[in-house]
Amino acid sequence: MITIKEYNFEDKKRANQEAGEKVNEAIRLVDGKNGYKGGNEITWNAELKIYWGHNIYTTIVRLDDARGYHDAAYFCNGTFWLYRYPVEVELL
Repeated sequence: MITIKEYNFEDKKRANQEAGEKVNEAIRLVDGKNGYKGGNEITWNAELKIYWGHNIYTTIVRLDDARGYHDAAYFCNGTFWLYRYPVEVELL
């Protein structure tokens, strides 16, 4: 299961509308998903972490292994990408 962690919740209030829309898009994508596959690695029990900024450029949305073992993925242009290589992540 992918759990959603929102950090700097107070900063959410000052984020612009575009940042809020992108975060909501990422949340919709992971709804009902259990993990992700990037390259040859599968990560289960991931966490969607949201670090709010003022706009989409300073707001960070990423998928992390809940145990901190595997690579993370970041949200960009409507999809998640593996940090290690420019590989699109498949949500499972």
